[in-house]
Amino acid sequence: MGPFTVCGAGIALNQAYGDVTDVVDVTYTDVNIPTRSLLWWDTNFNNLYGVAYSSGSDVDSWARIDLEPASGLQVNLESFRLGAYNNQTRGTNVVVYAIGDPTPLYTYSGDVGNGSVSSPLFNLDLTSVSGIRIEWRDSATNVGIDQTNFTVTPAPEPSAAALAAAAASALGALVRRRSA
Repeated sequence: MGPFTVCGAGIALNQAYGDVTDVVDVTYTDVNIPTRSLLWWDTNFNNLYGVAYSSGSDVDSWARIDLEPASGLQVNLESFRLGAYNNQTRGTNVVVYAIGDPTPLYTYSGDVGNGSVSSPLFNLDLTSVSGIRIEWRDSATNVGIDQTNFTVTPAPEPSAAALAAAAASALGALVRRRSA
């Protein structure tokens, strides 16, 4: 639900949850029903409390979370945890992208959960100025995400060396043009 609202199990996440004005926009999408937000559940996803998950079934569910930084900023996805509903083991497929780039930055395909043991921690350290997209499918209804840790920092300025190299290249082109 919203940033200062208590959620109830099975309730859609408010799209403002996690947003920081002029810093980052967090978007939750049930990809099979793009107009629907992800849902929130309180317990029984292994040792996690308060996971986001999608509707559907084990064979056709698909969830997405986008972390989009404001202009001039970059987002760094540090880690997240996945848990399986009813404290069971479920298979899932996870892909993390830079928003707007179809090349995966990270992929995982395998089991999540094992009874009530700790949910796996995915340590990533992935950075993008366009934003980070986390998707999981095939069991996204029975595999939930929690403890998504990310930071938003200023995007790096072009380095002085890169600017000097560009200037030297332009100067070299000018010199070649004059000698011709």
